[in-house]
Amino acid sequence: MKTQKNTSNIIGKIALLSLLFFFVGMTTTFAQKRGKRDSDATPTEKAEKRSQKWKTEFGLNDTQTAQLKTALITRITATDAIKNEGKSPEKREQRKAIMTEFDTQVKSIFTDSQYAAYEKKKAEKKDKMKENRGKRGQGTDMDDDGF
Repeated sequence: MKTQKNTSNIIGKIALLSLLFFFVGMTTTFAQKRGKRDSDATPTEKAEKRSQKWKTEFGLNDTQTAQLKTALITRITATDAIKNEGKSPEKREQRKAIMTEFDTQVKSIFTDSQYAAYEKKKAEKKDKMKENRGKRGQGTDMDDDGF
């Protein structure tokens, strides 16, 4: 009877250690798959990622994609600088001015139909943010998805 008790005690410890190793392994695997966060990326890396995404989403050609990437680098660099300065009504106005300038650049790069699709996507994102703002009590930054 004593050996049976020792055996189940050992099996319990092995099961506990197995679970511990499993969770540690899953945490490590998840962290590796997640990779570099967009907020950790350089403006050039962010612009490359977004321009490639928009290339397929809006049907851009290579010239348009290159022009868009340049405009994105400018916008991302400017908005990142403002984010680092804190939040205030003045900063919000600066961000709006940056977005207005960016939209002007996008309009000159995109065709009419591509720009219409861009505007539609931007409006959908804005509506979604308003909806989420009510649920969480706070909005999200439009920059996360590139709009």
